[in-house]
Amino acid sequence: AFMAGGHFNGTAPLMAGQGPQITYDKANGMMYGDANGDGVADFQFYLNGAPTVVATDFLF
Repeated sequence: AFMAGGHFNGTAPLMAGQGPQITYDKANGMMYGDANGDGVADFQFYLNGAPTVVATDFLF
């Protein structure tokens, strides 16, 4: 499973040592994902219209 055991940080920054995680920058509509827990985004994508995003929007 991709990002097994991951979590959603809300708008908090990605942090090394926290495991797989996703964070959201609502100001620019960008979602960032760290698949290996090193605190560096491994992927990003744009959410048009900068919608509100909550933890239950994700399955890990």
